[in-house]
This record gives sequence, C-alpha cells and structure tokens, in this order.
Amino acid sequence: MTDDMARIAVVGCGSFARTRLYPSIRMADNIHLVAVCDLVEQRAAHAAKAFGADAFYTDMEAMLNAEQPHGVCVIGPAPMQYELGRRVLERGLHLYTEKPCALTSRQAQALARMGRERRLITACAFMKRHSVPFRAARSIIEREEFGPARMIEVRFTQGPYPALWGIEEPMRAFLIGQLVHVFDLTRFLVGDVRSVTARLYESEPGGDYGAYAVALTLANGGIGVMNLNALESDTWHFNEYVRVSGFRHWLDVEDMLRLRYHPLEGWTKGEGLKNQVMTWQPALDLETEMLRRSGYAAEIREFAECCLTGRQPTATSGDCAEALKIGEAIWASARSGGQEVEVGTAPAEV
Repeated sequence: MTDDMARIAVVGCGSFARTRLYPSIRMADNIHLVAVCDLVEQRAAHAAKAFGADAFYTDMEAMLNAEQPHGVCVIGPAPMQYELGRRVLERGLHLYTEKPCALTSRQAQALARMGRERRLITACAFMKRHSVPFRAARSIIEREEFGPARMIEVRFTQGPYPALWGIEEPMRAFLIGQLVHVFDLTRFLVGDVRSVTARLYESEPGGDYGAYAVALTLANGGIGVMNLNALESDTWHFNEYVRVSGFRHWLDVEDMLRLRYHPLEGWTKGEGLKNQVMTWQPALDLETEMLRRSGYAAEIREFAECCLTGRQPTATSGDCAEALKIGEAIWASARSGGQEVEVGTAPAEV
C-alpha cells in the first residue's frame, strides 16, 4: 500500500454490495480494502476472499478498533445505514452509504450535521450523478446557449414495490427506497424543486402496484412533470427516460444507455442544417463497462480521493436529505388529494 491509497473498510456483504460495490472497489487504483464485515460470518469470509480484503469481521466496532481505516462504507437497509453511520462519524471516520442514507430527511440532515461538525465526509451513493450520460447532460445544460433549464420530464417505471424497513405503505416505501434516486437526479440536472402537486393511483388500497403523476415547480422558475409508476411489470424491470428543455435546445437520456442532444444551430457547421440530433451510446456494455458507465466505479473512487484530500464528494447525506424532502412533499400532496406542497414543509416522519 502507498500513501496515495485510502484505507477503506466495508460493512455489509449482501447481494448489492457483492455485485456493485466490491467489484467497483477492485477497479479503483486508490483503495486498499483493509477489511469487510457482516453479521453472517460465511458471507464476510467469502467477500474478503473474493475481493481481496485483508481481513473479515462479524462486529463493526472490533473491525474499526483493529484496522483504523480512513473511511467506512456502510451498505444495507436505510435504518442500518443511519444507525451504523452515526457510530462511524462518532469515531471520527469518513462515511459512505448507499441511497438513501436514512428513512427521513430529518435523519439524513442529522448525519450531514454530524459530518460538518466533525469536518468529515458523508458521501451518499447517488451513482447517477457519476454516470457517463448524465454527467454529459449536466455539462450541456450548463452551457450558456442551453440554459437555464425551463422544463424537465421524467419517466421512471418498474414492477411492484414492497413495503420495507418498517414502512407500512408500499407506495410510500417506493418514494424513499427507489425514487429518491430520481429526485436527486432532478436536482443534479435542473436544481432545487420548490413545490410539488401529486396524485397517487393504487391498484388496491395499500397495494404494491401504483403510480404517481407529479407536477413540479422549480426554484429557477421552470416546471416539470413526472410519471413514477410501479405498474408495468411483474418484476423489477426498470425503464427510465429524462428530457430537459432549454430555450430552443433539448436533450434526453434513456435508460442511461443513450443521450441525444438537439442544439439550435446543429453540429455540421456550414451546411445550413439546424434540425440535427447528436447521439451518444456505448458500443460495448460488458459488466466492467456497466460499472463505469453507470457511475458505480467513479463514486467509490471519488470517496477514496475525498478521504485522502478532505474535499467534499459530489453527493452527500445533505443531498440525500434534499431528495427525501421531495418524496415527503409528494406523499403529503398525494394524501391531500393533489394540493400543492412546498418542498421542505411536509412531515419528515415514517
């Protein structure tokens, strides 16, 4: 190990960690995986062997006492991430969690506050911010000729979403456990959301098939619409589409596999053609390429860099709090029958 490698420990050896986080760590040239931890010893031992950790543990405190890492990744259910995340920060260690880092915006804000008070990093893994097409989309939107963004259209669909983490209503769990990704992506592309007006359809009261129709007012004066539904499959088959309109410019990103940009003047200069679309899509999508394209590899590498330099990451638990506030406002609006709700004013309780 060299001084330009961060000592990272990981808590959690479940399926998501094994298929996304650990392979991404193995791809990073600035991480020394000092240890992994899981309550199930066999899982911890297998992850350590498969991904090259120096040691494995079944107790987080014992691991942190022995290994003295720069930073800790806590990967698991949101309540676990919040509770263990607090303990990591209390020990003066940098923290990385999956999204959401907590069940409520209030809890996420508490993690962010702890980080600020201790001058620690509280990275939250909103990998879409690091994905190739959405990074490119953000750079286009920030161009003077495009902005400011006037309109965003978001469509995210999948199959049924379960009640989880002690949340009794599946469609509320959908907002917290899944759609928080969409809310953070909206903020990343077009800035804060000022208010929402939402309607909820459920196939049956309290069922796990449902849909939200949401109208947004953006802080920059723009507007937006969202089709967020768990209706279109019997499995978790995702479909995602995002379109952002500037003034006589637009772009869209579909399933993080294709970016299309329609500039006013076109891109074949001197041909007199204006109605042109520039398109990006990957030519190859092997597993390692997917981890890079989708942002998983970049976000964990960034966390290690931040641990070494002290700079703040692209997405923090504070960003998670702001994304959760959007979901809380949508839930409050839907429960009220579609009244407009200012983001940040809805109850932040499960």
